[in-house]
Amino acid sequence: MATKKNIPLSSAQLAANQGIINADYQLQITQKVTYDAAVKKVSTLKDTLYNQNTYMQTTYNLYLALLYEYNVNEPVNHPKGTVNVLTLSSSVQKQIQDAYTTWQAVVAEVKQTSSDLIAADKNVVTAQNTLNQDKAALAAAVKSNASGKPAPAVGTTGAPGGNPPAVVGDPKPYTYNAPMTSSSYLKFGPQVLSAKNDMLITDPGAWDHAKLAWQPDKDGKFKGAKGVIQMSQSLAADASVLTKGTAASGLPTDTNPYGFKFLYNPTSVGMSWGIVESFSPQFEQSGQDIATAIGNGLLASTVTFSLVLNRIEDMMYIKDSTGEFLTRNTSPYPYTVSPSERGLIYDRGTMYDLEYLFRATGGYNSQYKASVGNMVTADKGWLMPIPVELHLGANLRYLVRVSSLDINHAIFNERMVPIFTTVNITCTRYYDNQVLYNSASTAAAGGK
Repeated sequence: MATKKNIPLSSAQLAANQGIINADYQLQITQKVTYDAAVKKVSTLKDTLYNQNTYMQTTYNLYLALLYEYNVNEPVNHPKGTVNVLTLSSSVQKQIQDAYTTWQAVVAEVKQTSSDLIAADKNVVTAQNTLNQDKAALAAAVKSNASGKPAPAVGTTGAPGGNPPAVVGDPKPYTYNAPMTSSSYLKFGPQVLSAKNDMLITDPGAWDHAKLAWQPDKDGKFKGAKGVIQMSQSLAADASVLTKGTAASGLPTDTNPYGFKFLYNPTSVGMSWGIVESFSPQFEQSGQDIATAIGNGLLASTVTFSLVLNRIEDMMYIKDSTGEFLTRNTSPYPYTVSPSERGLIYDRGTMYDLEYLFRATGGYNSQYKASVGNMVTADKGWLMPIPVELHLGANLRYLVRVSSLDINHAIFNERMVPIFTTVNITCTRYYDNQVLYNSASTAAAGGK
């Protein structure tokens, strides 16, 4: 696998990042208002409690003064009194009762204010913690955006660190099979002759998303690239919502989007279209039919081509299954290939490349551990009918299903590892309508 290369964020991801930053900023502003209100409430309650305590003492003194004045016996506040309050005149009794009622009312208010103050103090601490989380979330989002990465999702508590939300059209960088050794790329053929530039055919393309293939660089110069079959960028992003827990195979959940990068571009591509009879031509011509069966093209339209897989020279440089080179610090590849990937090339030869095709067509969690070969593989013995993207050229990009795959291993090494293979691929096309993508995205998100 090639080392991932940072690329500028797409417009969709930039917009998503900015939306997250704006949301984090708004959360911080809102929480600051909440925190300030909580602090103000504590201050107000403290002032109220101080005044209430003062007033409570005053009302108690008035009540106590009446008990002493009339020498009323009151077990708690004036136990030495000798006069029964009921023997006093009704007006005096009312005066004493009113003083007691006023005092007790203030006592109840003090208790309630004290309880409110305890709760308000807790609210200040909570508001402060949430405000700190909101500040950290905003800082994390700004930092991610500045470094060209998807911003962390806005959490329900405002805490940073959540997984970036899936952006339809901007999934995670794809993982592709490694390129061949630089000297293995052919510098002749019809594509080179037509372009009059052998660099166009030899450039393997170090990008991590096929949408960047056959695009001019910042300097405006066109660079060649190799074709790709990869997971559908829209459907892969939606499918990740439905993938949870451990895979059924027992292996860890794998939601990395994979792609199979051609080692050589096909020298010819066959394309065919057929008629579909089970629909109304009048309704179709009206342009209102967004519900044409998505599988119609599977019955009527095909794309066929042949590929060559060549790992002959790789075996001249890789020492063993560890992926070490026979000559250290000497890499024959046009860009970095990890030791683990080189080890897989050594062990599997051209089947290493086809593994990426099976991963791309198998969807997430496609790998399992085979009992006979005792190795992890995505080759189940049949092809999964999952939509994938086919990128053959700058304007030859289709949503397809790989319907058939014929492989011929022409050359093996002494370990019976296939090192030169021809592959015949037949793809059938899906109706590639963005309206249907939007509907699928909504359904995958639970209709939200």
